[in-house]
Amino acid sequence: MATINLKLADGSDQKIILTKPVSTIGRDAQNDIVINDESVSTHHAEIRLEDGRHILKDLGSTNGLRINGERAMESVLNDGDLLRFGSVGGSYIGSKAVAAPAQAAPVEEAAPSPEAAEQTGSITSHLAPGIEPRGFGKKATTKKNSKQSAAIWLGRLSILVCIAAIVMSATM
Repeated sequence: MATINLKLADGSDQKIILTKPVSTIGRDAQNDIVINDESVSTHHAEIRLEDGRHILKDLGSTNGLRINGERAMESVLNDGDLLRFGSVGGSYIGSKAVAAPAQAAPVEEAAPSPEAAEQTGSITSHLAPGIEPRGFGKKATTKKNSKQSAAIWLGRLSILVCIAAIVMSATM
């Protein structure tokens, strides 16, 4: 069976065995995988099983979903992938790795070694005690006033006029 291993903010580990065709993840108690952390959205993501592979999909979460350090909207999970729901880290252990007892690792050893993390560019799961990883923070919103919007549209229009002039001169 495939599992998700989470490292919670209080330092505890949570191991979830994926048994359903679709499992929802979020802060709401009605989710299949409940992560009680403010950086996790009420309905953050879902994992679904398709053609023998697990696919992780962001459900429009505020603080995002990362797989191996990269922001993702939807991705097929591979054995050993490092996951991040908001500021909560974890890993995916595929069914082949879990099926072989010699390869199965306890939850606290599910993350790769610091050397492996440096090679993949992901070091957030190996921070020194007392150092918190930086999350995405609050969603940045920019309010454009009408003058900014007008300037943007005028800039776009001037580019189009330039392109039209070049095309016209090339055809003459």
